[in-house]
Amino acid sequence: MNAALPRTLEAGIPYELELETVRADGRRGWMLARGEPLKDDAGKIIGARGIAQDITARKQAELNLERSDAQLRASLTESPSLMFRKDIQGRYVFVNDRFKEAFGLKPAQVLSRTDEEIFPPEQAEQFARHDARALAARSAIMVEEAAHYVDGPHTSLVAKFPVIDANGKIINLGGIATDISEQKHAEIQLRRTNRALRVLSAINQALVRGESEQGLMKQAC
Repeated sequence: MNAALPRTLEAGIPYELELETVRADGRRGWMLARGEPLKDDAGKIIGARGIAQDITARKQAELNLERSDAQLRASLTESPSLMFRKDIQGRYVFVNDRFKEAFGLKPAQVLSRTDEEIFPPEQAEQFARHDARALAARSAIMVEEAAHYVDGPHTSLVAKFPVIDANGKIINLGGIATDISEQKHAEIQLRRTNRALRVLSAINQALVRGESEQGLMKQAC
């Protein structure tokens, strides 16, 4: 404010400043200071007048919002899940770092582009089909999607959801894809193991009941 006041007195320039303050008890706060020149009948500047308003609560709310936004951006960027958002034409408007890393893409290769422009036809068709389901339902859906990352094929559990504005209009489609490839591999291995155990159990029963080599072979087959 010390710099603004001389400008007001010398050049007649009004000012509006946000100033950080320190109170007598050591607490910090914020003031909004406004001022304008005072002129005599001849138009000569003879002084200045101003008012100061305590805006500590507002500034604290703004700072809290900024921190929350920063934390949200960090969580989206650093999440191990693939996160994305598309406009209603299917063009990507946001992808997090994990998405770009998984597919080996740079921002210019994905933002403002559609799945058809980025991925192989079969993969793009799968994504588009599930997008259409979520938009038609106007609610979140959970689907499994197969995709080819830079390190090979993966299976993801994907939540897709429409982003709806206050007027009920769908403005975006959001998505969060969690890699479940290891889980799917474990399920396949478990099914194979169970199938082998069932075969062994059946053969054991055949051995117990078998009365001849020919009968045993027939039951085993």
